[in-house]
Amino acid sequence: MSDNREKEPVSPAEQPPPVPNDRVPVWDAVIARMHDRDRIGQERYKTRLQAGNGRDALRDALEEALDQCAYLEQAAQDRDDDKREIERLRAALEDEKRRRIYYQSIVHAVCLQLNRAFGRRHWSGEGVVCGTADNPSTQVQDLTIVLVDDILRC
Repeated sequence: MSDNREKEPVSPAEQPPPVPNDRVPVWDAVIARMHDRDRIGQERYKTRLQAGNGRDALRDALEEALDQCAYLEQAAQDRDDDKREIERLRAALEDEKRRRIYYQSIVHAVCLQLNRAFGRRHWSGEGVVCGTADNPSTQVQDLTIVLVDDILRC
């Protein structure tokens, strides 16, 4: 028997379960980085990190945690900057699309008028071919020159 009740909304603290993928498991990456950090520490300090080494581990951990907080804040600000830049680019793209559609409509109107005025006299085909960005046509320019010449002769 199926349950037709609506699902309760997910609270902001809840997240969907993780989805398997082909990426390296996080714990494998963390362990690999731990081994790298151990090697770097051994090269830098000529010994591995051990208890009883004369350092205040809590102070070191606190300083590292504070650095981590600063890095997390930096990452959050950078992410916000990236989101703003993406929105700016999205708006610019929409503006460009509107601009191109506007100019495309002007070219189309010019083609229609040239067809009405000169298409059959100066063009043996079906009418003026405006062309595309990938396959431009010079017919609009050519017929516009003819139109201007005809006007100037009058």
